[in-house]
Amino acid sequence: MTLENVVSSALEEIFESENSSLATMYGYLINTGGKRTRPVMFLRLVNDIDSELYRNRFNSLLRVACGIELIHQASLVHDDLPALDNDDNRRGMPTIHKKFSEADAILFGDWLQTKGFDAILLSGFDVEISCNLTKLFLTANMRLIEGQILDLSEGSNPVEVGKLKTAELFSAIFEAAGIVTKLEKEACSCLRNLGVAFGQLFQIADDIDDRDKDLTSKKVNNSFLTLGEGKVSNLIKGFVEDIKKNMQVLDSTYKVSLESLHEYLDERLLAKLAEHGFFNLKS
Repeated sequence: MTLENVVSSALEEIFESENSSLATMYGYLINTGGKRTRPVMFLRLVNDIDSELYRNRFNSLLRVACGIELIHQASLVHDDLPALDNDDNRRGMPTIHKKFSEADAILFGDWLQTKGFDAILLSGFDVEISCNLTKLFLTANMRLIEGQILDLSEGSNPVEVGKLKTAELFSAIFEAAGIVTKLEKEACSCLRNLGVAFGQLFQIADDIDDRDKDLTSKKVNNSFLTLGEGKVSNLIKGFVEDIKKNMQVLDSTYKVSLESLHEYLDERLLAKLAEHGFFNLKS
């Protein structure tokens, strides 16, 4: 079973004992798909850093991973609402507020978010780690909300919107891997920097997907692509350099080699950016 499927199964188990209406909405939500990129990235980063911890504490790590995905899913449910992006479909299926009701979507999103923090706090790690993780993701979620508010303003800086809405959660995910493996503070800082640069690249790739799907102008108001291809290409080069620099420090100073990140960057993100002419894989 793939890690994506392991995470999806664990998420479904969380809802088995919940209120029937919540379970029904979550059953629908999880069947709309999703790659589980964020929780899987967290698990793979931990395995890269400390494979023994990964094996011995997998259930606790999986609980944190589920919490991360629940927080992310909450943001999507709220993001689709009429007052925000007003999206009727996600991944080819009606969004929660269209399938059920707007009130259901608001409350369901609130519940997902709360359940996510509950999963992280009660993951089974010691009190210090659990509290540090919870604080980390609370801060990331506040930044995400700030980004959503900024995104509502036409003409906002796409770099700042992308950092807040997307990169802050990825940076928390990367840093969380350092926290559970008890890396030094400086190494955790490198991981956080990696997450910011990775998250910005991820958002640029997502903006390309939105353009290719010919989404409405409301969706792409603050897209990176509004900056022009030359500016975006230069930003990508800068983010890639940030990643290389921090990975080099982690490898040379802390003996941390992030093979999963290398793989994801080369085979997915950078390959997609290169395919659309924004990056030269030989550079």
